Amino acid sequence: EEKAKENPEAMEKLAIAKATPKYLDGDEVEAEDGAEARKKLAEWVTKDNDWFARTTANRIWGHYMKRGFVEPVDDFSEININSNPELLAYVARDFASHGYDLRRLMRIILMTRAYQLSSDLSANNKDDLLYYSRAYVEQLSAVQVFGALASATGAEKAGSEKMSKDKLAKTKFALLRQFTTTFEDDEGKEIESFTGTIPQALMMMNGEFVTKVASAFPGGTLHTIFKTHKSPEDRIDAMYLAALCRKPLSTERSKMLNYLNGENSTVAAYEDIFWALLNSAEFLNNH
Repeated sequence: EEKAKENPEAMEKLAIAKATPKYLDGDEVEAEDGAEARKKLAEWVTKDNDWFARTTANRIWGHYMKRGFVEPVDDFSEININSNPELLAYVARDFASHGYDLRRLMRIILMTRAYQLSSDLSANNKDDLLYYSRAYVEQLSAVQVFGALASATGAEKAGSEKMSKDKLAKTKFALLRQFTTTFEDDEGKEIESFTGTIPQALMMMNGEFVTKVASAFPGGTLHTIFKTHKSPEDRIDAMYLAALCRKPLSTERSKMLNYLNGENSTVAAYEDIFWALLNSAEFLNNH
């Protein structure tokens, strides 16, 4: 570089040319003074671009419905089969006509009868994996299982009342890291899926975190249920609502009452029931 300073021709070669921002098609970005670059890019991506609306609608639909109209959702093309082109076109048009409002798109999908269907199988829909005649069951990811446990058991709320935001965030991160290390593959990489492997099953059944949050710790869900509900029936209903978002079937309630009677309705007996609900397939799966 010192020699280059003495040589004007070498200095010209070292000079860095001014870079002009361009879109992917080669057009230069004509941004006004103070205009946000990301906003200009978003306008360029969405303007007169039917593909953007359709691929986004397909991806969000696939996220909530467990299957997009076109699969896989990140390989959207004319080659891949579109299971319902008319419906996708309708959803995409609504998405585009309302300013690409993602919240509106999500709300529409969540309010559909298709999304709210049960996953129960029947002779008519047991083989359907394409047309949304029933809800498709999907296992929660490792992070989702952790979040569901923290929410259902009241662990997150109880922690927020005792710790500062900073300490709570650090504690939550440490627990999450400890939780997700159980989901590593043979190469030591974290995997998101919760597929019921032996380490995962052992963690859910015997892990310190799950055992703690399933107990009647102060401020937790089970502790609150004991304070606000007196009869075994009401307590069982409250535990089912907390864990599975529904009340127990009459057969389920009878089994739980029989178990409590055999265990003299001790706190440990209620903890056993709550633990069983948190380890159930219904809790660990969506729909």
